[in-house]
Amino acid sequence: MTNIPLESLVGQLAGKHVLVVGDIMLDEFVMGEVHRISPEAPVPVVHAKSRSLVPGGASNVAANIAKLGGKVELCGVVGDDANGNSLKELLDENEIGTSGLLVDQSRSTTTKCRIVGHSQQIVRIDWEDNHPFVGQQLHLLQHQLQAKIAWADVVVISDYNKGVITSELTSWLFETCREHKKPTVVDPKGTDVSKYVGATLMTPNLNEVAAFTGCRPTDEASLIQAAALLQTKLPGTSVLITRGSQGMSLFSPDEPALHIPTFAQRVFDVTGAGDTVVSTLSLCMAAGANLRQSCVVANAAAGVVVGKLGTSTVTTNEIMEFWQLHSKDLHS
Repeated sequence: MTNIPLESLVGQLAGKHVLVVGDIMLDEFVMGEVHRISPEAPVPVVHAKSRSLVPGGASNVAANIAKLGGKVELCGVVGDDANGNSLKELLDENEIGTSGLLVDQSRSTTTKCRIVGHSQQIVRIDWEDNHPFVGQQLHLLQHQLQAKIAWADVVVISDYNKGVITSELTSWLFETCREHKKPTVVDPKGTDVSKYVGATLMTPNLNEVAAFTGCRPTDEASLIQAAALLQTKLPGTSVLITRGSQGMSLFSPDEPALHIPTFAQRVFDVTGAGDTVVSTLSLCMAAGANLRQSCVVANAAAGVVVGKLGTSTVTTNEIMEFWQLHSKDLHS
């Protein structure tokens, strides 16, 4: 990966190939108004005004990549149900390749329904089956991936701990990607960090760092200590820790740490912000940028998306506008 001028990097994202494999979800938003408390129980009554469906989980990563102009193929599983059909329609509308999508009659499509009143999320309802993807199902998924890894410039593993991303799959996937000399970016979940051994880059948030190391970083010293522990568990892997309002920090083998502060003017909703970071990072890497530059661009994309409500995507124009507003800080 090379040092591409930051001013031109965003313009080079279009057309790059990214393969996304992971837990595919449907995000539903029911928007309404609250004027009273229910007489049946002490809960608000939401007078629904609108309903929207958007790709979530790994499919939100893919949607972000497509919105930024990348060519994306999505591999994972949906159920044989109405939500799965709705999701496939959304993926087609977003020009996301779905030939690697498997339909599993033994599980439902993972769906998260958020009830929102006056821009405040009141409750979330989840439908999901998270039993591990094994046996014949796993072999079918590997067959789909085998044909697509050579096509990809970068492979993204989007793990939401819903059963698709198992140790058996990641071990095979990292080995196959190494054989094809394809970098891998992992958005992790759970407590078993060992299943990510072999990744090029992992992007945990603070909660995930705590789950993997047993302690939550509270200052720079504990952050550095946690990152060192993660790198001991993941030899050769770079770690990008996303830190919410404190920005993000990149730790790469044999390089000084890079701390990037957040530049968001407002934080309206953090839903999907991690997906935006992973999507932008992967496209920058596909364009040939080094990790440090890729993280700076991803940080700008995150600054845009947290100013939107719900699971959202960003465009290259929005990143450039954000960049112009914060150009001095982003170049420092």
